[in-house]
Amino acid sequence: MTSRSLPQDLPGLDPRWSRFIEVTDGDGQPVIWHLLDTHAEQAHPKDAHPASHPGALPDSTEATELTVICVHGNPTWSYLWRNLMAQVQRDLGPKVRVIAVDQLEMGYSQRTGRTRRLVDRIDDLGRLTDALNLAGPIVVVAHDWGGPVGLGWAEQHRDQLAGVVLFNTAVHQPAGAPAPAVIRAARTGPMLALVTSRTDAFIRGTTRLSGSRMAAEVARAFRAPYGERARRAGIETFVADIPLEPGHPTAACLDAVAAGLPALGDVPVLLLWGPGDPVFSDLYLSDLRARMPHASVHRYEGARHLPMEDSPAAIPDLLMWLEAAVLAGKPMRSPRGAVPSSGRLWTGLERRADVDPDGTCLVEMGPRGEKQRVTWAQMREQAEGLARGLHARGVQPGDRVSVLIPPRADMIAVVYACWRIGASVVVTDSGLGLPGMRRALRGAHPDHVIGIPAGLALARTLRIPGLRMSASALPGLARSGSSEPIPGVPDREREAVLAFTSGATGPAKGVIYRQWQVERTRDALAEHYGISDADSLVAAFAPWSLLGPTLGIPSVIPAMDVTKPRTLTARALAEATHSVGGSLLWSSPAALANVIRTA
Repeated sequence: MTSRSLPQDLPGLDPRWSRFIEVTDGDGQPVIWHLLDTHAEQAHPKDAHPASHPGALPDSTEATELTVICVHGNPTWSYLWRNLMAQVQRDLGPKVRVIAVDQLEMGYSQRTGRTRRLVDRIDDLGRLTDALNLAGPIVVVAHDWGGPVGLGWAEQHRDQLAGVVLFNTAVHQPAGAPAPAVIRAARTGPMLALVTSRTDAFIRGTTRLSGSRMAAEVARAFRAPYGERARRAGIETFVADIPLEPGHPTAACLDAVAAGLPALGDVPVLLLWGPGDPVFSDLYLSDLRARMPHASVHRYEGARHLPMEDSPAAIPDLLMWLEAAVLAGKPMRSPRGAVPSSGRLWTGLERRADVDPDGTCLVEMGPRGEKQRVTWAQMREQAEGLARGLHARGVQPGDRVSVLIPPRADMIAVVYACWRIGASVVVTDSGLGLPGMRRALRGAHPDHVIGIPAGLALARTLRIPGLRMSASALPGLARSGSSEPIPGVPDREREAVLAFTSGATGPAKGVIYRQWQVERTRDALAEHYGISDADSLVAAFAPWSLLGPTLGIPSVIPAMDVTKPRTLTARALAEATHSVGGSLLWSSPAALANVIRTA
């Protein structure tokens, strides 16, 4: 049973994308798939209504550089990907072809009356892509229970696979954690048929998980293929196929998909997540990150089960990743050799410690005019000792370390120690407030935390694993680490910083910088401003407090709360500048406005 036409009033869906294709399934039976295809008209150049003609598409899209296969979950359909298709057509043009499938028994594809388990759905998708004569490269985009289907296909088609994008989904139920309450309730006895097929409660509940942002006409479009009970039977069998209990027929297949994910380590992966999802929470995001640690991750605060509907940034982020990670060949790789680098992040510190060990590296100004001076030799000794000590305590290359210490000498030493190990520093501004810092840290997924007491208390509430160390213990760790072996020099591709935006224009967003990117930033600043060893930096803006050592110039942190720029006064700025003979000032407009007011 297949409806060969779609309603004409589905918001955002171009009817020219719609088409049907006949494919032979694993039982040798012909079945009809419904697709949305951005290149449908090119495939049928003489046909104004390709949806009316089933059949395989000839490969007539020579200009296509990439095909994106989108796989929906339960109980959505290919309409889920309409915004992605429209934006790809608008921004990337014909070089990227997007095909959004309706899985069999779902959407406007055929109702065969057969229960299709995960293993069948993976096989179905493979037979469809074979029939479409897609030679690759292919990126799989999937959501919900389309995730295991898409990943299963990806693992079986490595020769065609160019990338994987996952919205909220899961491949494994973490030990000790209950399955989502929504799914457990839907699977309970007579509730299964009641909420999935006898009524449209399951599909209505899914669109409501998007919150009040979804327009009523969009929610109706999601329900459009499921108006009759017979057309909802696939929703029921899809829910029943979730392996919640031991011995379930699909458990072995799902386990095999999960076990195969580490083998995708050389494939670009993007995870786009709604943390408010009551079905696939951050618990499942953590599981996926552990299986694919190379994945890029975006969390959209306020988004729930349908982040592509909830967050206006999700689709642009996906396209940006496609261009950088897939179409450009490699994800944000260093332009090796393009611009000569003046060295690694710690080279400036080491050089000045060699030639001017007793010279001033950093001055911290106190609120009553007191100041603490740190020499180049002291900063290098502290940073190297911490690198050895932290590595001995379990901090490994690639780990993320949340540093919850105000900008000062010990914070700077920790940052350089992490960089030397090849670990990344998670920087969260206390100006975000407690709720903002909690959101940022949940999104960053740090492996360790080093902080002042208030920071450690926050980390305990978030159950951050690994090392938890008080800032007061750092001097002892640096001394005890002096005899430990120092780790090998990390690759420039290692992540260096995960910093968060101010939160002034919405929830703070994480921005990743790799070591080569910070090095290039340093070199560009040095060249543009003509910075030399004769210069000194007044760091009245928190991020810049880290740049003095890598530039190899003395720096000073004024007597102010650097997370609150308006606390910088004219007197504090004058005293800080005088302490190092400052020739460079980095500050914010708000800070300079207060300097003028207090001059």
